[in-house]
Amino acid sequence: ISLGIELDNHQPIICKNINNINNNNNTNHNNNNNKSFIISIIGRIAEEKIPINFLKECVKHSIHIHIYGEKDKDFNKEYVFEFEQLLTKSPFQTVIYKGFVDPKLIDNIYENTDILLLPSIYETGSFTCLEAFKYGIPVIARNVFGLPSLIQNNINGYLVNNDKEFIDVLQNIHLLKEL
Repeated sequence: ISLGIELDNHQPIICKNINNINNNNNTNHNNNNNKSFIISIIGRIAEEKIPINFLKECVKHSIHIHIYGEKDKDFNKEYVFEFEQLLTKSPFQTVIYKGFVDPKLIDNIYENTDILLLPSIYETGSFTCLEAFKYGIPVIARNVFGLPSLIQNNINGYLVNNDKEFIDVLQNIHLLKEL
């Protein structure tokens, strides 16, 4: 049982949005050709959840990400400071911090997300991942602890082993149509 869910009794969720992703990176599951993919990270803003080096690589490669969550100021002030500095230096607002999301509004966030990222370096399981699946959103995550029991490559997302693999998948996002 993972996160209180008997996974043996459930088929992997096949992401309904995958078939709408084509070979140019300018469409999303809402079929609005004027809109880019919306790639989101949803969760607590903390070093183990969103490593700074990962964000720096995203900025370096011009990968646009929306980040939703509360800053963990009490736990690691240095990380929060570095996170905020990265946001101010992000060219063309590559990494956009949207802040804390009222739980009543979370459905809207998922409905407007094309791909969810879980760059966590420690993750025993992920309710965020399960919520994304509920909306048919593919998840790209690090291959750590409990995530391989939730994510199946080419079915409902991709598991990656390091920042380079994350960037490679994100730069070739059109390949997600093959899921």
